Amino acid sequence: MQITSEDVLHVSKLAKLYLNDDEVKKFTKNLSDIVNFADRLNEIDVSGVSPTAAILPLQNVFRKDKVEKSMEREKILQNAPEKSYGCFWVKNKIVE
Repeated sequence: MQITSEDVLHVSKLAKLYLNDDEVKKFTKNLSDIVNFADRLNEIDVSGVSPTAAILPLQNVFRKDKVEKSMEREKILQNAPEKSYGCFWVKNKIVE
């Protein structure tokens, strides 16, 4: 599969990235190389290899949840620059 400059421009638009012509050329080549490498990996014969997700025999270790005494809300908020309804108040930094 060959990645085209239109593909790169489409993805950059979705990601809200603005690329100049040199960047489009560079990313088109780099992404094409990555996809071609993945295609080469698909050609490898793995018929005698059992599927694995991990090579080490690790398992998740769970612990019981326990309720512990925490600091008082007033003490936590005493140095907060701004607070509202007993919580930290943070200005919205996301712009559309």
